[in-house]
Amino acid sequence: IDRVQGMDTYWTSEFGPPNANADQTVAFILDYPNEPLPQQTAYIEAYTDSFEYALNGDDFLDTLVGYRNFLDVPSAIDFFLVHEFARNVDGYRLSTFLHKDKDSNGGKLMIGPLWDFDLAFANADYCDGSTVEGWAWQIADVCGGASELPPFWWDRFLEDPTFTDSLRCRWEALRDNVFGIPRLDAWCDSMASHLAVGQQHNFALYPILGSWVWPNPEPLPTTYAGEITELKDWMHARWQWLDDNIPGLCSHVSVADERRSDQPLAYPNPFSDRINVEMSALDDTRWSLIDALGRSVVVLPATASGQGRTVLRVPATIPPGHYTLRAVGQNGVRSIPVVKSGL
Repeated sequence: IDRVQGMDTYWTSEFGPPNANADQTVAFILDYPNEPLPQQTAYIEAYTDSFEYALNGDDFLDTLVGYRNFLDVPSAIDFFLVHEFARNVDGYRLSTFLHKDKDSNGGKLMIGPLWDFDLAFANADYCDGSTVEGWAWQIADVCGGASELPPFWWDRFLEDPTFTDSLRCRWEALRDNVFGIPRLDAWCDSMASHLAVGQQHNFALYPILGSWVWPNPEPLPTTYAGEITELKDWMHARWQWLDDNIPGLCSHVSVADERRSDQPLAYPNPFSDRINVEMSALDDTRWSLIDALGRSVVVLPATASGQGRTVLRVPATIPPGHYTLRAVGQNGVRSIPVVKSGL
């Protein structure tokens, strides 16, 4: 979902954004390594149309003919939580990737991978981009005149009690670890340390600390340390607002539990020469990198490091780009998008 440019292969959703004018539509752009065949374009357009018709229909909650028949709901929930935590003004309406695997490997439409966060985390002075309170998915309420608006999906998802309960369950599962304040602070500190020398060169060449650069919100920190503190303070406040306002009740087993506990967590991502993986079941697992055309590029040697963790070594000959890390083991097949850094 993005702006249409040049020779893009695309189609327009039959359902415009809520309360949109005639010029505000949602475009689905096919992003392939090679130009897709006509039958591929027709297939994915028809599948996406079927999902939207099911979501818009009176039976959208039905487990057989409703939207869940077409959509991987956990991917939508994770997408929602990340974009809301970041208060991304480009989220939902631009740079929103979707993908669909073969029917033999799940086959449902998935929302992701995540992309484009340069105007997130309070780095935009328009459309309430730096405001702690409020929902990023409701950008039409504060920026209704924007040329691109989110599709109707998110309004509809939140009408589904099972979706909101699953959303709350997923947040509560992550709020004390992946989204926990200590981990967020440690991540900020580690990145600040990693960039400590680089930022000195950057701001010597571009002396913009304390100076307004579009679309920085004011007041502007005048030091590098001040920028880090401002980011932490904003994330703490946003975390609290989400914790107070994410809807649903996590009181029963719901679709959030569809996400297997052995779904791998891979980091760093982007990676260079190694990938650290956390997964509950690692015995006899075979790891490989799959390229954008679905070809196995390399089988990765693994070294267990204890407590459900392993280290995968990536040959230097693997070119930079987007890959799928695939784990095949006793609990089936698990996949996660990864990126090989060009640095």
